Amino acid sequence: MDLELIRRALGWCCVFHLVLLFYWALMIMFAQDLVHRLHNKWFPLTREDFVRLHYVLLGTYKIIAITFAFIPYFALRMIA
Repeated sequence: MDLELIRRALGWCCVFHLVLLFYWALMIMFAQDLVHRLHNKWFPLTREDFVRLHYVLLGTYKIIAITFAFIPYFALRMIA
């Protein structure tokens, strides 16, 4: 497998992660009532627990995306 192919795949992976993070954050910021109502049907959470849970999950997802997509992508960019 060519390093250029891996670099390009990681680049698209970074784009996907950014789009997903922005979409998730925008939904929590601007459609919080809708998202809370939908989630509350499956998991009864208070509003405070809901916000706290999504804040923690956004942070965790961001750390995972940085570790497994952004850092390898920029490392390959530096050696290419």
